[in-house]
Amino acid sequence: MYTPVSDLEEKGADPEFKYPYFVCEYSHAMGNGPGDAYDYWQAIYKYKKLIGGCIWEWADHTVIVDGVPKYGGDFEGELTYDENFCCDGMVMHDRSLKAGSLEIKAVYQYMDCNLVGDEIEIRNLYDFTNLSEYEFKYVVRVDGETVEEKTFTLETAPKQTSKVKVNIPQNCRIGAYVNCYLYDKSGYCVAQKQLELPTKIIKENKLSGNSLVSEDAGFITFTGEGYSYKFSKHIGTFVSIVKNGEEQLEAPIRLSAMRAPIDNERRIKSKWYWHNIWEGENIDKQFDKVYDCTLNGSEITVSGSLAGVSRTPYFRFTTKYFVDKNGTIKVTLDGTVKENCMWLPRLGFEIKTAYSKSEFEYFGMGPYESYIDMNHASMVDMYKSDADSEYVNYIMPQEHGNHTKTKLLKINNGLSFEAEDAMEINVSHYTSHILMDAMHWDELEKDDATNIRIDYKDSGVGSNSCGPQLIEKYRLSEKEIHFEFYIS
Repeated sequence: MYTPVSDLEEKGADPEFKYPYFVCEYSHAMGNGPGDAYDYWQAIYKYKKLIGGCIWEWADHTVIVDGVPKYGGDFEGELTYDENFCCDGMVMHDRSLKAGSLEIKAVYQYMDCNLVGDEIEIRNLYDFTNLSEYEFKYVVRVDGETVEEKTFTLETAPKQTSKVKVNIPQNCRIGAYVNCYLYDKSGYCVAQKQLELPTKIIKENKLSGNSLVSEDAGFITFTGEGYSYKFSKHIGTFVSIVKNGEEQLEAPIRLSAMRAPIDNERRIKSKWYWHNIWEGENIDKQFDKVYDCTLNGSEITVSGSLAGVSRTPYFRFTTKYFVDKNGTIKVTLDGTVKENCMWLPRLGFEIKTAYSKSEFEYFGMGPYESYIDMNHASMVDMYKSDADSEYVNYIMPQEHGNHTKTKLLKINNGLSFEAEDAMEINVSHYTSHILMDAMHWDELEKDDATNIRIDYKDSGVGSNSCGPQLIEKYRLSEKEIHFEFYIS
């Protein structure tokens, strides 16, 4: 019986299987992906006779011409081809790994962990192997620092569990986690799992008093020790942020929903982007409208909307910007997505800074790119990176380099961003339009700036190039939006 895995719960499927189910959907590894593989595997553990979540195939198929991977349509005399649909491997064409490869390793691994009170419950998912064949290690990390680390040999029979007590820190500033690892005798990590600890987060008061402010017909200017910010009332955003005598913006900050479509969005992208006159919200050809811009003390309130060309607004919003006396900006976004609008690829703020400001550190999921449905190979921690290292050389250029569950982003010698709860980030030398316009590596030209995204949310990557549609819970489909973060 064919049943999509996302429908099993809705249909009330019996875990003991009084009648057989056969799920023939699969995850597609094309380009940036696969997403939602974890959901398949949890269903497979729950429903004893379920099969599915299969992946094709092992490596991207391509022909290298002058160092550039080519695909269907790139060669003279081709009578039939399917463009880059041959680039659908679990690993890259050169057999190197991508985040999707490591996601599958994490999903298929034979250890699972849960936190029960102050104990880590370790479950052996092997059918025949005792965990005594491996070395179990846990590391407690608080705000990016190790506070406890222990290694054990566990006598855990197949399909059984063991428990290990862990000391839970009382307080933290941005997050506390315990990272669990399973190593084989060669020292290779065969499994890992991160668990968030119920540690109280002590939030600091990030704001202190009002900035000095002046206003004229077109601009609002904030000044203080070491900073000067200019806000345009006409376009409703900051057009200049000068700190310690250095301009931090290469262009006005912009609210947007576009990202370069991935291979798995080949079916849905016509509903987002300009492809013909009848389809899509045209968010790649966005117009911004400001209805009102009001200053009250050190806080600006902007009412506006976003719309694709020749379309009604897909997002109506109110944004508040408060600037304190030390130059910290609190951004609060509240808005409503139009009722009949397709779910969005992402929603957040785009900031352009100097090309040289490409090194950064962040507290969030890393070190690999991660999305809401593809993040099990990453862990929340403090990481260092740079814009070029974030680039992923998919054969057809596309969206990449996102990091979920991020609390803090610091650009070296530049701006810092901190979420009130959480945000998603992306730092790149490529814009979405540059990625969208290129079909091969050699067609890419770097932007003359470092592009930063501070997002409320990014939709998942799924497997819809040939598999099912993206699961509802991984779509940015909510209609009411609330997002807060700080710029300093």
